[in-house]
Amino acid sequence: MTQIEIKPPKTRSGRPVVPTRPRGTQADAAADAVAFLRRLGFAVMVALLPIAAVIMRHAVVVVAPVGAILFSMARLIESEGREPLKRIWRLIRTPAAGLLLFLLFWAGLSLLWTPFFDDASERLFKAAGVGLFALVALASMPPRMRASNLYLSPLGAGFGALSAIVWVMTVPNAQTAIDGEGPVLVRTALSVTWLAWPGLAWLLMRSERAFAIALAVVVVTAAVMTEPRAALLALLAGTVAFAACVLAPRPTILATQWVLALAILAAPLLPFVVTPLTRALFGAEPVMVQPWEIWRDNVLSEPIRLLTGHGLDTALRSQLAGLLVTGAPQSILFEVWYELGLLGAVPLAVLVFLALRNAAQQGDAIAPCLVGAMVNLFAFACVGLVGSQTWWLTLIADLSIAFTAVIHGRFGTRRPKAFVNR
Repeated sequence: MTQIEIKPPKTRSGRPVVPTRPRGTQADAAADAVAFLRRLGFAVMVALLPIAAVIMRHAVVVVAPVGAILFSMARLIESEGREPLKRIWRLIRTPAAGLLLFLLFWAGLSLLWTPFFDDASERLFKAAGVGLFALVALASMPPRMRASNLYLSPLGAGFGALSAIVWVMTVPNAQTAIDGEGPVLVRTALSVTWLAWPGLAWLLMRSERAFAIALAVVVVTAAVMTEPRAALLALLAGTVAFAACVLAPRPTILATQWVLALAILAAPLLPFVVTPLTRALFGAEPVMVQPWEIWRDNVLSEPIRLLTGHGLDTALRSQLAGLLVTGAPQSILFEVWYELGLLGAVPLAVLVFLALRNAAQQGDAIAPCLVGAMVNLFAFACVGLVGSQTWWLTLIADLSIAFTAVIHGRFGTRRPKAFVNR
C-alpha cells in the first residue's frame, strides 16, 4: 500500500508566518472609519480652510472647529474613548498650557474692571472655545501621521493662494471689501501665508525642493496681489528669519527668542525712545509720532494701569467710546499692556520664548519654518490690528495643529535602501 507523505508548507527562513485577519471584520470597519475621519478632519483644517477663507466671510472661525471635531472623533474611536482624555490631562500640565490658562484666567478676572463687560465677555468666551478645540485636536494627534495626509497641507496652501489670485483678478471690489471683522483681504492673505509654513516644512523634510519653491512663489504672488501692507511686511520678516535660521540655526533662534520676549516686556518704554528719536531723524511733529505720543501720555497719566491693565477688549473700544484718544497704536504690544498689563505681558513673553526654544529641537527642515512662521505671526501682530479677534486666534490654533502634525510625521519619511550583498 502506497503511503502518502504530507509535508508542511515551506516558509522563508528568518521570517515568521503572521496570521492574517479576514477582511470585512468589525476591527477593519473601525480602522477604515478612523482613517477616513482623520484624513477628512485634517483636510478640512489645512486644505479646505485656506480656500474657503477666500470665498466665505466666516470660513476661518467655522471651518477649523469642524475639522478639529472630525479629527478628534478618529482618535476617540481608535482608543475606545480613553486616550484623548488622558492626553488632554498631560497637555494641560505642560508649561505652555499653564501659561495659556493663566492668560485666560487673568483675562477673565479683568472683566471686573473693564468698562465693556458684555463685549469683553463674548470675546473671552470665543477665545476659550478656540483654545478648547485646539487642545482637543492636539490631544487627538496620532503618534505617527501618514504622509498621504500631510501632503494635504501644501496642497491646501497652494490652491488657497491660487484662489486668492483668481478672486482679486475677477472681483471688482476685492481691494476694498470689508466685513464686521475688518478688511477681507487681510484675512485672506494671512490664511494663505501662515498655513503655507507647515506645508513648506513638510515638503522640505521630504526633500521636495522643487514643489517647495513652487509653493513659495505662488504664496508670495498671492500676498503681493492682495496688497495688505501689514501682511506683506510680516511675510518679509518671516522670510528673513527663515533664511537666517537656514544659514545659522542656533544663533538665529537664540537671538529671536530674546528679541521677541524683550520686545513684549519692554514695550511701555518704546514710546519714550521712539518719539525723540523720530523727531531727531524726521523733524518736528511727524505724523508717525502721534500714536507713540498717545501711548506715552497714557503711561504717564495712569502708571498703576501698567500692572493691571484697563480690562479685556478695551484698546479699540475705548477709542470708539472717547475714553482713549483716537489714533493709539494698532499693535499687540500696546494692546496687551493696555488691556492686561504686566500680568498679561509676562506670560505672553515667556510663552513666545518657550515656543522658539522648542523650535530649535525640531530638526533642520522644521525649525526654520517654525521660526519663520512665528516671526511672521509676531510681526503682523505688531503692525496690524488683530489682538484677540476670533479669526486671528483660530488661525494661530490651526497653525499649531498643522505644525504638530508635521512633527508627528517626520519619523520614517524615507524608506531604507535595500542592499543586495549582505
